[in-house]
Amino acid sequence: MLRRMAGVVGSRVYVLGAGCSYDTTHGYPLAKDFVPALNAYATKLSGAAECQRIRQAVEDTAALLTACQTGACHALTIDQLINLILNGRCDDQLKALSKQPGAERGGLRHAAVRKAKVATAACFLDREGAALRQQVGKYREFIQRKVLNETGLSARCQAKLANSSARILTFNYDRLFELAFYAAFADESFGLFSPYQAEALNSGLYCLWWYWRFRER
Repeated sequence: MLRRMAGVVGSRVYVLGAGCSYDTTHGYPLAKDFVPALNAYATKLSGAAECQRIRQAVEDTAALLTACQTGACHALTIDQLINLILNGRCDDQLKALSKQPGAERGGLRHAAVRKAKVATAACFLDREGAALRQQVGKYREFIQRKVLNETGLSARCQAKLANSSARILTFNYDRLFELAFYAAFADESFGLFSPYQAEALNSGLYCLWWYWRFRER
């Protein structure tokens, strides 16, 4: 995500949807294929003794997501699933899948959210290397042609971002855009920053976090 979008006149906004990182062999799944992807990853972990807690989180998340794709509860993505959990709309499914019948609802919800985060992060990190190798050229071409085409190749990385009229908006779970940018276009000084600092590929969320943190005091 590139800089803050608010108040910028004449910006070109590109929205990167899930299809940008989709690939049947070396990419990330679409929503309809997310449960099979989690199940395949759990199978991959079945023989790794040190990964059994992750495997259990993956299996439990896949089971809950499957249970929440019918009836009144409907979730196709992890975001939608967590929204159901936090709003208490899938308590019956959580209770039915729980291995602790006496657990209270708040504990079941907290554990389910944590497992969903662990499962998604682990599954996507497992695919990241192959996905990046397969798609890095596509992302580099997009960044060069659409993001930095007006800034000049000799400029420093931060100057390129400051002078670009392009703004990238994505809520994808993967990091391919950021990794491709750092691998191809970041100079030595830019490498000192986290991708999500205000000086780098930031959408203003960092500033908003500090604003709300101090506002609540």
